[in-house]
Amino acid sequence: MSSWVDTIRAHYGSDSSRQFILYGNTEDIYSLTSARGLGKRETPLVPLSDYLQKELLGEFEVVIAYGAATGIQVLKGKELTSQWTEIARLGNAVTHRQAAETLKVLLLFLDHLSAQLKKSISAACIIEHAELVVPNDGSRLQQDVSTTAAIIRSWSQPSLNQSFTFTSFLITRNLTELNTLVSQNPRAALVEVPMPSEGDILGELERDSAYKPVLGEFQSDLPGLAKRLGGANLQGLIQTLRLEAYNKRVITGRTLVEMRKKLVERQAGGGQEGKRVVEFLTSEKTLDQLLGQPALVELFRQDLKLLRAGRTDLCPMGYLLSAPVGCGKNHLVECLAGEAGIPVVVINNFRDRWVGSTEGNVENVFRLIRALGQCFVFVDEADQTLGKRDSGSDTGSGVDGRVYSMFASFMGDSRNQGKVIWLLASSRPDKIEVDFKRPGRIDTKVPIFPSLTAEAGYFLLRTLLAAKNIALPEALPAGLAIPDLLTPGAARALVGQLARELALGATDGGAPDPLAALTVVLRNYFPPVPLATIAFQMQLAVNETTDAKLIPPGVPVKIAQYLSVKPQIIP
Repeated sequence: MSSWVDTIRAHYGSDSSRQFILYGNTEDIYSLTSARGLGKRETPLVPLSDYLQKELLGEFEVVIAYGAATGIQVLKGKELTSQWTEIARLGNAVTHRQAAETLKVLLLFLDHLSAQLKKSISAACIIEHAELVVPNDGSRLQQDVSTTAAIIRSWSQPSLNQSFTFTSFLITRNLTELNTLVSQNPRAALVEVPMPSEGDILGELERDSAYKPVLGEFQSDLPGLAKRLGGANLQGLIQTLRLEAYNKRVITGRTLVEMRKKLVERQAGGGQEGKRVVEFLTSEKTLDQLLGQPALVELFRQDLKLLRAGRTDLCPMGYLLSAPVGCGKNHLVECLAGEAGIPVVVINNFRDRWVGSTEGNVENVFRLIRALGQCFVFVDEADQTLGKRDSGSDTGSGVDGRVYSMFASFMGDSRNQGKVIWLLASSRPDKIEVDFKRPGRIDTKVPIFPSLTAEAGYFLLRTLLAAKNIALPEALPAGLAIPDLLTPGAARALVGQLARELALGATDGGAPDPLAALTVVLRNYFPPVPLATIAFQMQLAVNETTDAKLIPPGVPVKIAQYLSVKPQIIP
């Protein structure tokens, strides 16, 4: 039996709670354990409301369901409720408040009926999508919402009639989207419905023989396949497998990565501007492509070695990647993703205009991260994303502070060590709340610097050009003016200009010389970011570093060179 079901049974059996708020993976489908005698293929998979009715409420005399789409339905006990002369009103409730008031009267009727019949009556009510019925509107000024929430909250109180038992179930995906009168009711039991375990996924892979033709090489290792599908819910998995079976597409190692990526991103939900709140980063790069950073490569490879050896107690909870703009923070994460062998999840903009939606998106992200089992979590522009302890930027709504609190709590959970490894990136690490950067949340602070010498800058340009099949001499040509503090971002822009010059020269019938074209491009080069600004951000990276050996000897010299001229910095 699932642990969350055991939790409900324990609260009910001990009479400590009669109201249950179910949140989390509530939109999935569930296998009825009461059907264990059936064949695997015939084992019923049902929505959560049906699961509650059939698995937990089988002995109840009356079961009522209410939803925004279906209205009030008597699922069980129509012979008892039909004795109420106002039964016809059940299907005519127009608003959520009217529905709640109707249910309140019905419960009073059943309470009196049990006393009149001198018979014990047990009743239960299931409210689907409770966040639509009693939404968190950010205030107590919505009278209809507050009244409805007060009625539902009152259902958690024990009945004075000992022969009448009433239990209520509120189903919502995210607690933060639920009115606080309900979600913060001390008499209600909060029960998280988790994402499917590896065992649940394995059971589904074994359940339907129709999947076998598409499982291909994974048929001999279904437990391994179940582990690699962590983060997917059963409904999404079934839909995907059925589609693959219908199209007769055999799953391979490469297509499995893409399939899992789609499942995870869809499970996390949508964000703003058409972006997913969570993206699953796949990369074919390795740390060998992290140019000019040998100390960083050694550090990450040592930590990955410990991670693979199971020494999670020695692995950092997270890394802070501090670097001037354009220095390749995203490139480093891509290299790590290709070599790590575990998922790298990218958190995009999760903020929304609706009250409670931002916090709900954060809940979704954390739920999915836990389900993945082991992963890196990448947060770019962390100084803007993670929120502030006390911010006046959200016009008093407090969203920024609540986001801060949620991230701080999750990142500091020591149970996640070696399972959830954070990668925070920023060019302004000084603006990240200090609580996020403390040991136990971020243990390793890594600086990334631009090219400090002309030879290093030329090597960067030559490597990027080689990827475009443009060859340059191995040694730095005399007189070639390589820009100082050249960042990977600026180098890519130069490579693009050079490729354009060569293409235009070829169309004119000439045989362009790459070195000559590079000389022309560099002659007209202007740094996209003032060098004083880059030096200032280098100083910030130095200030945050946890290991002095990660700072090359030339860094202090360059910082002093440009900051002593005239800092062009806006604090």
